[in-house]
Amino acid sequence: MGNKTNAAQPVEEEDIEKMWVTGAIGLSNPRALLNLVWWNNMTQLSMRGFQEHDCGLEDFIVTREYIEYTERQTKNRQGDEESSRKRAQKCNNKIFPTDGGDRNPYRAFLKYINHRPKGENVPPNFSLTPVVNPKGETWYKLSAVDKNRRKWNGCRTLQQALS
Repeated sequence: MGNKTNAAQPVEEEDIEKMWVTGAIGLSNPRALLNLVWWNNMTQLSMRGFQEHDCGLEDFIVTREYIEYTERQTKNRQGDEESSRKRAQKCNNKIFPTDGGDRNPYRAFLKYINHRPKGENVPPNFSLTPVVNPKGETWYKLSAVDKNRRKWNGCRTLQQALS
């Protein structure tokens, strides 16, 4: 893959299967579910790590047909004005329901939303800190995942599952 020593390597199907088998991603516990939603956001919605951390729950539109990520304006996407050199994205990426059972990204997203705390004190961040041993329907704390930990945790989870 070129001369770059830190160049990203493609993830193969057997690598993804290994993540499921080892429990690195899944629906069974808060950490695995958060990792699965992170993985789905990266692969299904074409998000990058910094976007996933900086986005909020209000950036997603959930319908019965799909979940849509509405990208915020960035330095490179500054609106639809005719005079603007840099245009906003015309269509947003979406996650559609599948019949994949536990591997259905739509189902994983909804499960994550349902296990988040409810109320006024919930931070606007999308990724919340998982509870180690949840004893109810709330699997996440009222605190956002630390930006640096979230950025590297997904990569670390992949590496641990594949080694």
